[in-house]
Amino acid sequence: MERPLRLDLEGEALLAIPAGPRHNQYSLAQLGAVAQSDGWIVSDFGAGHSPTVGIWRFAGYRHYRGQVYVVGSWVDGVTLDAALGEPPSPARSRRLHRLAMALETLADRVDFTGPIQGDAVVFTDDDRLLLLPPTVMQRLNGVKPPAERLASVERYLHPHRTGPDQLAFALGVAIYRVLCGRYPFDGESEEEVHDRVRRLQLVSPRAFQPSAPVELSDAVLASLGQGAQAAPTLSAWSSLLGGRASAVALAELGDPPPAASTAAEAEQAERRFARSRFLDRNWRRLLGWGAGATVALAILVPIVGRALAPPVTRGLQPAEVVELFYDSINALDTEPMEDAVTGDAGRALINETLHMFLESRMALAGRGPTRVVPAPEWDELGRPAAPPFRVYGITDLEVRVEQDGTQPVFAARYYFWTPNVEDVTVDVRPPGLVVTERLRLRWNGKDWAIERLESLEREPVPAAALPADDSPDAGGSGGTAN
Repeated sequence: MERPLRLDLEGEALLAIPAGPRHNQYSLAQLGAVAQSDGWIVSDFGAGHSPTVGIWRFAGYRHYRGQVYVVGSWVDGVTLDAALGEPPSPARSRRLHRLAMALETLADRVDFTGPIQGDAVVFTDDDRLLLLPPTVMQRLNGVKPPAERLASVERYLHPHRTGPDQLAFALGVAIYRVLCGRYPFDGESEEEVHDRVRRLQLVSPRAFQPSAPVELSDAVLASLGQGAQAAPTLSAWSSLLGGRASAVALAELGDPPPAASTAAEAEQAERRFARSRFLDRNWRRLLGWGAGATVALAILVPIVGRALAPPVTRGLQPAEVVELFYDSINALDTEPMEDAVTGDAGRALINETLHMFLESRMALAGRGPTRVVPAPEWDELGRPAAPPFRVYGITDLEVRVEQDGTQPVFAARYYFWTPNVEDVTVDVRPPGLVVTERLRLRWNGKDWAIERLESLEREPVPAAALPADDSPDAGGSGGTAN
């Protein structure tokens, strides 16, 4: 249902917001009192001075066809939600600039702190901006269908920001929608939308619109909590959107048909978000706090692998796929490992890497074993023996081509540092193995993938792999590090 509605009652045009069908005298009295809360109408957006602010209120409530509505005087115009979906035009650019100016003015003069709703902002046909009373609109959100509430409220709302920072975030959402043809954070529930705000790595607006000004694209990302620079203030937004470069871009750039590279980048970001969210919500259960971990991981990895597509290996050559597979071990990132293989190739190594990732999360939360440090970081410290942390990953990687062409084969040799050594007696700490493997790749029609990973040799890392003065005696004890 479109909000606000126009009701024509007794020859009067009314702006109406549904308040639900069921009310007793007490709730109607409360509704009538809330309806007197202030909204604002902002006008006179001329250069060189601040806009003018006037108060706008609902008149009360009316019954109409079994429904109660909060009503006020009708205003011709278009809501923020509707305006963002309109074709490019100078009017769209002016509206966004006026929205920034209005929010800056309201935050300064009436201490307006938000939040912004897409159906509570009306750009009037006579170049004013109406902000429907926030107290009323927030109360009436409860009678909206969930999908409408998500679309008009949650997608503009940062779960942790308040005041002007919240308003600047909403501006960033609106401008991202205009430049990229999509809202930055959407989902099927409030929880999912907020998770996306916290986790999803957005594709830059310039990936969708290469001609968009760099300053505008960077400001959008910063306002959404991404990128290197600080989020712009409302004043900075007003200045930026009033500049010629931004005005032209917002007036002329339409919904982009994303290039294949942009679509792939967006899909990859979605896959990373899905993986991060899935693991965060299930890591305790999946880890099993003990012996159940192996079973849980055996179930988890195929599920995650099937759910996340397309692969990040798209466009990579065979040697690059192999390099990506091994590099991802040190990053504790099984997503690229999954993408680099097909079938059960490398499954044991993927499972172990995911297990170490989960344990590292537990350690960070103070609920698990000693923290996990990637092997390259430990290597940069000089490979101290018996460090006060667990080491996981590979060093000294050597990869050579055994067979080129349409069925490439590679041989890999490396030091594998892992606290989970069980099949070989290791007399160095941290425990490590010298691993030699053969990898066979095949072309699946779109990508190169490792179809077979053969373990050729697994031997203890020699004591010489550690600094001489830190190496354990030949008779030192074996086992794994704590």
